[in-house]
Amino acid sequence: MVTVKWKYSIPFLLIFCILSSEINGIAIDNDIIGEPDIECLDQEIRVWVKTRKQFAGRIYAKGKADDPDCFKDDFAQQRTKKPHFDLSLGMCGMKSLRSFDPRGMYYGITLVISFHPLFITKVDQAFHVKCFFEEANRGLTAELGVRFVKLIK
Repeated sequence: MVTVKWKYSIPFLLIFCILSSEINGIAIDNDIIGEPDIECLDQEIRVWVKTRKQFAGRIYAKGKADDPDCFKDDFAQQRTKKPHFDLSLGMCGMKSLRSFDPRGMYYGITLVISFHPLFITKVDQAFHVKCFFEEANRGLTAELGVRFVKLIK
């Protein structure tokens, strides 16, 4: 008689088999319509996405999916087809770059729109979002007065 020792316990294998069969069976009947709308605000970037059906997934900054300040996943309660995500400038790995011609600041970040709150699906998309904030022209203005003085008497 041969005794087989399992590296993993039977409950773990059973749970794994159930999860893997559910993952393979997930069908998301939704997708993004067009490209996101972006608002470059004073202190944040706001991104709106339009979906074909109500959105119940999550939006997060690439590489920061577990940081509570860098994702939003309460869309199921909102029952919306146009979810939005606000992200403060410089947060969640957002890159900034100073520009000298024209003078100003670029901010950019990659956002992931995920249609399932736990799994990556084939309809998920990522967008690199950029905003440019032009520096105000601070030219110096001064009044010049000219007074003619007669040098010859």
